[in-house]
Amino acid sequence: MNFLINRFNRPIKDFLSTISILITATALSGFLINITENTSNAITLYFLAVLCVSRITSGYFWGIISSIIGLIGINYYFTYPYFVLDFTEYGYPVTFLGMLIASLITSTSTVKIKKDAEISSLKEKRTEQLYEINKTLLITRGLENIMSITVEYLNKLFTLPVVFYSDLYSDSEKNVEANIPSLSSFKVCYSREEDKDFFSKGEELSSAVNCYNSRQLYINDASPYPVGIYFPVTIQDNILGVIGILQNSKSDSSKATIELTDMILSQVAMALERQRLSDKQREIVVESEKEKMRGNLLRSVSHDLRTPLTGIIGATSALLDNKKYIDRETEKNLLLGIYDDSNWLIRLVENLLSVTRINESATTLAKAPEVVEEIVAESVQRVKKRFPTSPIKVKVPEEFLMVPMDAVLIEQVIINLLENAIKYSGPDASVLLEVYVEGKNAVFNVKDNGKGIPKDILPQLFKSSTIKKGSSSDSSRGLGIGLSICKTIVNVHGGEISAQNNLDGGATFTFTLPLEEE
Repeated sequence: MNFLINRFNRPIKDFLSTISILITATALSGFLINITENTSNAITLYFLAVLCVSRITSGYFWGIISSIIGLIGINYYFTYPYFVLDFTEYGYPVTFLGMLIASLITSTSTVKIKKDAEISSLKEKRTEQLYEINKTLLITRGLENIMSITVEYLNKLFTLPVVFYSDLYSDSEKNVEANIPSLSSFKVCYSREEDKDFFSKGEELSSAVNCYNSRQLYINDASPYPVGIYFPVTIQDNILGVIGILQNSKSDSSKATIELTDMILSQVAMALERQRLSDKQREIVVESEKEKMRGNLLRSVSHDLRTPLTGIIGATSALLDNKKYIDRETEKNLLLGIYDDSNWLIRLVENLLSVTRINESATTLAKAPEVVEEIVAESVQRVKKRFPTSPIKVKVPEEFLMVPMDAVLIEQVIINLLENAIKYSGPDASVLLEVYVEGKNAVFNVKDNGKGIPKDILPQLFKSSTIKKGSSSDSSRGLGIGLSICKTIVNVHGGEISAQNNLDGGATFTFTLPLEEE
């Protein structure tokens, strides 16, 4: 619409400029002749007027018209007999030819200068546009964000509806060689929701599929306007998607428009490829960590299962073989040992199930905003069932606090830390569970007043099998698989876990969770 308005306004502007300049030249000529009585001044002024008209207006038309009008003005107003047109005098053809040549030379030079200026301005504008979108795409992460920014930018640039189909995570070999029947499995992003109706038409979807399969610019010339023009987004023979732009006329698909769009899409393709490689690298790192964790898990399980099972077998053997010789107190102690070892096995199984839950969740967990106070209350309640006499103090923020997490896994972390704190502080010692907000993270502290953590164990505390030489089997429980799994769970949530000894005795375990999902 702006283009049509400018196209309509330009001739009017040129007409008014021409009339204004010629009227000014006529008025000045009359003024100078009254003072000097020299008609040559009029010729000079009209020459200047022709030059000005040719410079200001576009094309050659107004320069030629001003030459004719100028010659008529000189003859009619400033040549005797006045106010009579008489071209029979000697010299008028030469004057007219001179003015005409001057207007043509000036117009030609002006048109060339204007054209060069427009080309230079267009190149500068394109460079700025490419720099702007490239700068934006460099700091953009995530397929949906890249698609949204691209569609928004193209829509703003061309003021036309845009659609983006992406197949970023398809098999590369299949992507190069095979054709697809439809775009149903693609992610789609529209410049506006109302544009969906146009791009969802059968012929438009067919055009997009043809563009994807041919890896070339595609437009259905048989369809009446408006019609979509589709560009493949490719890099190194690998097609990453298709972008469609609605065009209302042939001028919308000019060579300059297509060239600019191709340059922009090359930047988009590089951004998509960076995202694909980044996601692939992240998957490799995660899989490597999983394999490492599985290996550590097997080593830890062999030790952590053997210890309680040996205790259970020894206690039951003593009860079965020496029942007649065992007093009630000894029998009670043996049964309590079996009970404790059985609980230890249950907790170990729960930890193993947590590992399985992490492995099955692939690279991301099914996190949801959870009320921290409820998670803490549930964890403390479960620990209290095992340690009913142990005092556990809880401090949570007064304000309503929600954190994205997998509730089952985070409860397991809190339970592991609380049980370790109670075990190493004694059943009557006080344990503090504190939650507060620090920056963009929720911080969980579990503090006890036990003996603390030996300095030689502290650096390796969260590895899968942290066992101090010379320690009993019982003393190593809780420093092995439990803390290793706590670290894995917290890391998968995007947080960190650490431990340190308190100055007044005991230890504090701290882990953080991001308040906003990345």
